[in-house]
Amino acid sequence: MVSRKRQSSKRKGFNISNELLALLLVVAISLSMVDFFLGDSMGFTGFVTSDSNATATVTIESVTAINWTSAAIDWGTGSVTGGFENATLDTDAKSVTGGNWTATSQSLVLENIGGDLIELNLTANKTAEDFVGGSDPAFRWKIEQNESDSCADIVDTSFTDINTSANIICSVLDANQANNSINVEIQLIIPTDANQTGALSATITATGRGL
Repeated sequence: MVSRKRQSSKRKGFNISNELLALLLVVAISLSMVDFFLGDSMGFTGFVTSDSNATATVTIESVTAINWTSAAIDWGTGSVTGGFENATLDTDAKSVTGGNWTATSQSLVLENIGGDLIELNLTANKTAEDFVGGSDPAFRWKIEQNESDSCADIVDTSFTDINTSANIICSVLDANQANNSINVEIQLIIPTDANQTGALSATITATGRGL
């Protein structure tokens, strides 16, 4: 009889321990649910926070660049027509008068292809006398906006004699792709006594200073 009572007492003690463990498990689950639903409002969180900052950096270089997108005018071969003292070749008027050269509407086009605003200078390597010679020759340019508002303080907006000195054409040539180019129209007057013959050419050079 004593042996059975001791065994019964041991089983009863074991049952109490299971009940206690079950109760603790219920409490733990309950706390977990409270933390899940109320964690933000109660100040509880399961995430790690940090005061460190991430950064992204880039360096953009300044670029000054200009380009002749139309860089040549060619009237071909011709001569002053009989009865005329000279011939006028004009890209702006798209005509040739007093001569039998081929008329062209092609003007020179200069574009700011960089990222900087530019002060633009033009110069030529020949004057009219150097280019064709003779009595009263002319070698002239006329500067126009190819795109509106491309060139600030544009000069030589009517035909002006070309010389070999640097000429500031634009105080500011814009870099915006929508308004960054100019036209250079050319007028050439060739007299009947032009003393330069054969294939003749003159070079116009553009230089830009980044602003």
